[in-house]
Formats: sequence, structure tokens, C-alpha cells
Amino acid sequence: MEYTADYLDAYLMEQASKNHFHGSILLADRNGVILSKGYGYSNYKDKIKNGPASRYQIASLTKQFTALAVMQLQEKGLLNTTDPIRFYLPDYPNGDRITIKHLLSHTSGIPDFLGEELLDIELELSPLDRYISRFIEEPLEFNPGQRFNYSNSGYILLAKIIETATGDSYANNIQQLIFDPLGMENSGFFTSPEDIFPTVGYLALNRGTVQAPIIYGHGESGLYSTVEDLYLWDRALYTEKLVTKKALKEALYSCINKPAFVSDGPLHALAQNNWIGYGWFINKQNKYKIWHDGEVHGFISSINRYMDQKKVLIMLSNCNLSKADDILAYLESALLKM
Repeated sequence: MEYTADYLDAYLMEQASKNHFHGSILLADRNGVILSKGYGYSNYKDKIKNGPASRYQIASLTKQFTALAVMQLQEKGLLNTTDPIRFYLPDYPNGDRITIKHLLSHTSGIPDFLGEELLDIELELSPLDRYISRFIEEPLEFNPGQRFNYSNSGYILLAKIIETATGDSYANNIQQLIFDPLGMENSGFFTSPEDIFPTVGYLALNRGTVQAPIIYGHGESGLYSTVEDLYLWDRALYTEKLVTKKALKEALYSCINKPAFVSDGPLHALAQNNWIGYGWFINKQNKYKIWHDGEVHGFISSINRYMDQKKVLIMLSNCNLSKADDILAYLESALLKM
């Protein structure tokens, strides 16, 4: 099978016609973009179609931006990943035992405050401190550094540390440190539905679709972007435009890879099959694949970087009816053969 951009475009158009996918896709190799296009609707009611510049909530892909901002501040001398978090959050319990690195690598022991049920705090733009108040009194699940357990709470604390270290908001830091230098003009911190209008998230309900509630976040999620802006992000991470190679190496390759760093919970397989970077996972079977997925009500996101071939697969979807896993697997197989 010889895969081409036209062939994959036809495949994705068929998936959209079957209601299996609504969103945008970008595929690229070292020579540039192979395919960048939207499929389905960003707004069913108004019949607005998705395109390569459609904005989506990127959910947990936010974490890689939070992590790199931390690395940039480290290079500016404003913090260090080995610092205990009490330097920045003096009243946080066990703050002398938990380091910034523990937060970055999901090994702090702080429980994940986000569950399957929507919390009232996620449905309104609440202050960052209110997010922290939801888990600050919770006991540690294990001693810091003892195990891995994916924790959104840790990245919320990183957002607070960024604010404390700089005296500026998390949103302004990400804008000034990353989005502006890279020309990511369609990316930002999600503060209201108008920020990503007209892209609406949709949920499946009784074999139909309904508009998803708006979800907010701080550091663990909360950003929106486009496939084309995320491509600028991908390309920048091969350079020293944002941070030095040393900082990139720490973020992407100083991986947690010890049997002790394994969760007993549902993320056991995730920890077993991947090394843990800062806001990224590194596939053990293909050490050159660096990736992360995200999901929030009505939105699915994924960025997959194949470092040895300088290829990237970016998917953003605004409907959880999407057969995202199947489509990603198909596109990954095709891209790696192109």
C-alpha cells in the first residue's frame, strides 16, 4: 500500500461521513506538512465546518506547555526542578518533601482531584487557589518519588509555582514565554466560550449528540490551540528557540524508568509501557516516539512525535463520538510508511 496525502484525506472524509470523526488532522515529516485539514463540523447548528485553523480545547496537552515554562524559568534562574515546593507554596502540606520534579513526573503522591464526575469548579472560571483548595488537605497516596500515579493536581500546583516565581499569571507566562515567540496566534488560555468560538464540543447521549458543558482548567488543562499552531510547537522542540538542548534533554529524556515507579491503579499499563517525561510520555517499544493525549468533555486531543524521522501526527477533535484510537492507529501506521 502506497499512502499519499490524497489517500489519507479520502480516508478521513469517509470517517467523517460515517460520523466517526469531527475535527482537524495534521501530518508532517522533516520536509514539511503532508496533510492539514478539518473534517466534519465545528458547529452542527450553524453548519460551520472544521478547518486546519479551527480552535479546540487541548485538555491535557496543556501539561507540556506548563512543563516547558518551568524549564524556561529554571534557565532564567527563577526556580529549579530540584527545589522543594515549600519555597513557592510555604503552606502546602509535605512541601519540604515534594519537589518540582515530583510534580512534573507525576511522582509526588498528591492524589488526582479530577474524577469521572464533573466538579462545580470545572464549570466556571475559578481562581487558581480554589482549585488547590479541593485537594490541599488530602493525604499523600505514597511517599514522594516512590511511585508514579498520573495527577492533574500536580500540574495545577505547577501553574501556581509559575505565578509565584514570576509575579505574573499563568496565562500571561504561557503567552509570553511560548505562544508569542513561536507565533502561535490561534492559541491561548481558555477563559470563555468566545475564546474558541465557533468550535463547539459534543458528547454522545442516547445515540445522539448534545453540546458539551464548558470545562475550565489551570495548568493541567485550560489551553486551546489548532493543529497548525501545534505544528509550530513541534518544530520548535527540535531547536533551542525556547530552551537549551540541556533543558530539552531533561524534559524529554531524563525519564522515570524504574519498577518502583508503577501505579497499582488503572494507569498501571501506562506506567509499564512508557517512560515518563515532563508533560510527555516516551514509548518504550519505540524510544523515538514522544506523545501525549488529552480529553475533556466534548474534546479529544493527541500529539505524536516520531523523533528519528522528524514526523508528527496531530489530532484535535470536538466530538467524543470520534473513533480517535482507531483513526490514530491507522494514521500512525500510514505516516511511518510514508
